[in-house]
Amino acid sequence: FEATLNSCDSLAAAWNEFGLSSLRDTLDEQAAAIAEEVEARQPARRTLAAMAKAFKREASDNNVAVESADAIVKAFKAEVDATTKRAKLAEGSFLSLYRALRHEKLEDPEPILRRCAHLGHASLASLRQQRDATSKMESQAEALIQRLCEMGLASAQQLGSDGSA
Repeated sequence: FEATLNSCDSLAAAWNEFGLSSLRDTLDEQAAAIAEEVEARQPARRTLAAMAKAFKREASDNNVAVESADAIVKAFKAEVDATTKRAKLAEGSFLSLYRALRHEKLEDPEPILRRCAHLGHASLASLRQQRDATSKMESQAEALIQRLCEMGLASAQQLGSDGSA
């Protein structure tokens, strides 16, 4: 029982250190920042795509080395696509974890663990006091029985000595 209480204490301390409530506040801010950034980047991405198309058209119209320009634009587009894919994956992972941690039924377990541990320690202290009191009463009962036996033996001896006289 005491080992379980110590585990509750340790677990409560770990959750307290983790700070789920303050982490949720930080995650709220980060989620809002991600949403703002995603919204802000959409027009810039569209503008960049339009600029790349315009560059290809102008390059072909002006007899610029189209193959070289096309390769640069394709490489640039591939890099932008890869970065976008990575960002979406990171944002998706973050938002998935964020939603799980913000779930309305998910409470911070630290206060409950603290209360359980406190009640457990109080119960354990009460049981120890009761054990000590019981032990003391057992000792008193043994002493009383011993004394009654001695009194009974003394009475028997006195009756025996009165009866022989």
